Amino acid sequence: MNTRDQQIVKYINKHFRELQDEVSQMNGFDDFVKGGPLTKAVKMDILQIGECINNLTDEGKVQLNAKDLRGIADVRNHIAHGYITIDDQIIWEVILVRLPELIKQINSIK
Repeated sequence: MNTRDQQIVKYINKHFRELQDEVSQMNGFDDFVKGGPLTKAVKMDILQIGECINNLTDEGKVQLNAKDLRGIADVRNHIAHGYITIDDQIIWEVILVRLPELIKQINSIK
């Protein structure tokens, strides 16, 4: 992995750790949908992770699942642009299932 991608992966992991900390302070999905500062922080971390992934070099991206990359980009766009159609249940699944899987992939880049 080149130096640029290494720095980006560090930043992705930083935001993922922050997201995990924020989620651990919630009492599940019900707290998430209530909104508030923790929900906003979680969404911002997802947005930042999506931005970082978009900034990986082509060399770094080729080692990742294209479907997962498209998925995080879509979620990032929904959060960033405030689309009305965003479904909190989908974001919650991203938080609990999809992001941990993607982070494992990202950390396996050589």
